[in-house]
Amino acid sequence: MKIFTIKPPKIVEGVCVEKLTLTNGVVIDTVQVGETGRGRKLGVIPVKLLSEWDGKGGRVLKNVTLGTTQSGNPKFFEISAEDDKDEELVLVFRTRFGFRGHNYHYVVSQTGEKKQFDDYKGGDFKILTRGTVADGQAGCMAWGFQYVILMKPPMKFFVQLTGRLYGNPGEFNVYVEKTGVSILTPEEEALL
Repeated sequence: MKIFTIKPPKIVEGVCVEKLTLTNGVVIDTVQVGETGRGRKLGVIPVKLLSEWDGKGGRVLKNVTLGTTQSGNPKFFEISAEDDKDEELVLVFRTRFGFRGHNYHYVVSQTGEKKQFDDYKGGDFKILTRGTVADGQAGCMAWGFQYVILMKPPMKFFVQLTGRLYGNPGEFNVYVEKTGVSILTPEEEALL
């Protein structure tokens, strides 16, 4: 499966791998969303890389298969692009929010009906992990969710950011096709 990182209004192929030190001192490779701290939650998916990585310099994960950890949680296994024959995609939503705002993520049906990620029930969409990001003490000033999802194209998503955006767009339509991922604001979409 190919992986795309979505941080509206930007889309990047692949996702950055991060080292995580467990309480017993073991260091593992991971894909992370969210943050740690009061009013925050870190969402983690362990990664088995094709080759060892010392944590120096950036390491980007572009193609994976999905497995499970010993406890049954999702785990990524890196594969080469040539070995990737899967039609499903992994999307990492690293969405922020405006000042004193929130973020919302929706799956948009073909009829235009919107369902929030956590409420959507469909075999073509699965939340692998969710994290929480926040501003302020205990996350009281602003907060929102970040997701790692597994999905089968074609599919459309709608992302809304609230709060003070200081002139930046607050709504985005994310289109996922077999050929790739694109993002447009409603104003840009009206121009097509």
